[in-house]
Amino acid sequence: MNALHYLLQANLYLALFYGFYWLWLRRETFHQLNRAYLLAAAALSLFIPVLQSDWVRSWFLTERVHEVVYTYYDLDAVFVTALPQQAVGLTWGDAFAFVYMAGVLVGLGRISFQLAHLQRFLSRRKSTAGRMAFSFFNHLVVGRHLAGRDTILIHERVHARQLHSADVLLVELLAIFNWFNPAVYAYRQSLRAVHEFIADQHASRHAPTKADYALLLFTKQFGISPQLTNSFFSQSLLRRRVAMLQKAHSPRRALLK
Repeated sequence: MNALHYLLQANLYLALFYGFYWLWLRRETFHQLNRAYLLAAAALSLFIPVLQSDWVRSWFLTERVHEVVYTYYDLDAVFVTALPQQAVGLTWGDAFAFVYMAGVLVGLGRISFQLAHLQRFLSRRKSTAGRMAFSFFNHLVVGRHLAGRDTILIHERVHARQLHSADVLLVELLAIFNWFNPAVYAYRQSLRAVHEFIADQHASRHAPTKADYALLLFTKQFGISPQLTNSFFSQSLLRRRVAMLQKAHSPRRALLK
């Protein structure tokens, strides 16, 4: 199996696993199980093609030794003139490899810039936190004058305690090396949503009511957080988070899916 075949198979499995999640699991309230499924699906998508490769199969297959019978013939002398080889031009495989590596390098450059920017921000966060509310591993940044600050801190501590930032970095790397697959971006967004559902589920228990917590999400007091962080206020996920808050817990029979 060459690199191209591996990439195609890995991305096919990734799309299939995500398709199952989108069809059957995304509406359920088993958020921790959904997170585990998405992480396991990513690992399996990368690992299954390796198991199917010829060099792995050869470890488990008994080699058969075939008897080779050599027959010799007396042949007249034959003179062979070597013809000069023609230069082979750029193939489609070469073009794909060039474009693929260019995309990977752009992605690595982007995430390096984002991490450097985030590091600079965290080093001076006391003077710039303002209206921001986000976490990155054990770094919690919540503006001192934000309404509902205690509830927001509970939300961000869930992200930190459960290492959601590690998930974010892993799925970013997955997107970098599989940038040509549209499913990987939907996959990334779904994992982000699951993170927020988990944190909302915990934090809303410390609010007077779920409606009060939902109103906190809708306030316009939050600033824009740096990339790669778990932001309390995410405009793209807002409606889904509020809808999930109001949803009844999925029955146990839903696990049979």
